[in-house]
Amino acid sequence: MFDAETFYLVDLPGYGYAKTSKREHRGLQVLVREYLVTRSALAGVVWLLDVRRDPSPDDLAVSEILGQRQLPVLVAVTKGDKFGRGRRTQRARAIMDALGIPFDQCVITSAHTGDGIEDLRQSILYFVAPATASRISDRVSCTSWRTAPRRKSDGMRMLPYLRTILRLGMALVAWIGLTAPGCARAQVEGRVMTVEQDPTLPPAGYGTLRQDNVSIRMQAPGIQIQIVPLDEHVIRLLANDTYSSLHRLAESKREEIESAAARYGARAPRAFLVTFFGLEREARFDPDAVTIDSQSRLFRPLATIPLSPLWSARQLNQRETAMAIYVFEDGVRLADRFTVEYNGVRNSAWEQILRVLDSERSSVLARASADQQP
Repeated sequence: MFDAETFYLVDLPGYGYAKTSKREHRGLQVLVREYLVTRSALAGVVWLLDVRRDPSPDDLAVSEILGQRQLPVLVAVTKGDKFGRGRRTQRARAIMDALGIPFDQCVITSAHTGDGIEDLRQSILYFVAPATASRISDRVSCTSWRTAPRRKSDGMRMLPYLRTILRLGMALVAWIGLTAPGCARAQVEGRVMTVEQDPTLPPAGYGTLRQDNVSIRMQAPGIQIQIVPLDEHVIRLLANDTYSSLHRLAESKREEIESAAARYGARAPRAFLVTFFGLEREARFDPDAVTIDSQSRLFRPLATIPLSPLWSARQLNQRETAMAIYVFEDGVRLADRFTVEYNGVRNSAWEQILRVLDSERSSVLARASADQQP
């Protein structure tokens, strides 16, 4: 995965060449399929196809799924040096026609000669960072991005691996926009989608992360603060015992969370478990001072739901703890980086935690798919 600050470029495994067992091969196929179908933050796809080969049934299945998700697609036709200019253009048109994608959504490239590489690079920049791309030379064109057309089919077939052949200094297949939503309750076409209905959730019971791996920690005079999102997209990646404990906690307070959110018109509230730890005698803490800066907006908690008797005292001795669930409005985006602040102390660790979560999610999907194979 390539992190470019405002977006991630994710290299999905190629198909047909992997030296793996049949079981591992099937597991990777399911992993890639799940990634394309369920990844809520996926903003678009760069699809690499060999100019020498007609689209296979698997390629048509990819086109179908991209069309169903209405994802912006750019096709990079590779191995362009294998034919003369007229012949390779003819081949590229035939490939695009077979996939039902307009020809102006493809770039003919060659890693051997470098043809089309700069055009491809700038076409990607034009989509994710138009201000940067606008400064490129007039001789470089930017291929257009549009969503893949919907295809009629007799059903969804097994997805292939997406080949990564170009040497760009970074191999590209798909990118994830950091601003896409990543909440346990997603809003779709004006309605709230429950956890049970959300297809983007990883399967429970396959995570290995510890709670510390997803915790934001801050230290202020006399106290330490730990903040853990209670979002299912996060806690399902934790080891099973930890997940079960946090899931039960969130569910036990679900009515209070939703009631607090409803008072402020928040349709998909974000819940965080916040714990204050005393580091010295008579350490004072301020529950109202916890804020989140997300998407250039400052969010204060809509409500706090105390979980320990010391909460109202606002004072802790050494080794004492006070715990509560904080309810924030749905503008706090867990799929994007954000900063937590407490009385002038700021922590931006969530940006690094996101990388840990993405890696573990891929592992969870692989474990789950392998477990389902006969």
